[in-house]
Amino acid sequence: FPSFTLEIFKAFDAVGGCGVPLFLEELGGKDDVTEAITQLEEQDVVRSCVIEGKRVVWCVSRQIPPSSCGNETCEEAIAEEITRLETELRELTRRAQEEQDHIRLLHRYNETKDAAQAALGKLAEIEGVCVRDLYERFGLNLND
Repeated sequence: FPSFTLEIFKAFDAVGGCGVPLFLEELGGKDDVTEAITQLEEQDVVRSCVIEGKRVVWCVSRQIPPSSCGNETCEEAIAEEITRLETELRELTRRAQEEQDHIRLLHRYNETKDAAQAALGKLAEIEGVCVRDLYERFGLNLND
């Protein structure tokens, strides 16, 4: 039973985590798995229903119930969960930093572009030509 509990959580992780439904067949569909799902339902870890004759299961809690495994297995499961969460946190932190860097670079680009357009506008005014003519002279794209 403990290994099925861990396999169930791994299956949920593979499809995107808690809240994402899985068909029981995706979890193996064996009697042992069905029993594990039933016990996890009783402990408010998962929910299930039948849709078009197939049992659909979704996770509602990441907590591994103490009664579902022995101490050693729970310690392993907790260690695995901590490792997974730490990895996920590092990845989310990295993505957030990348997004902040991207936003900062976009701001810099927009400010530089605005300054260049203002300079081109002033130069066009001084020379008495259209800005379009300056774009052509300097090999600039009007759509940029």
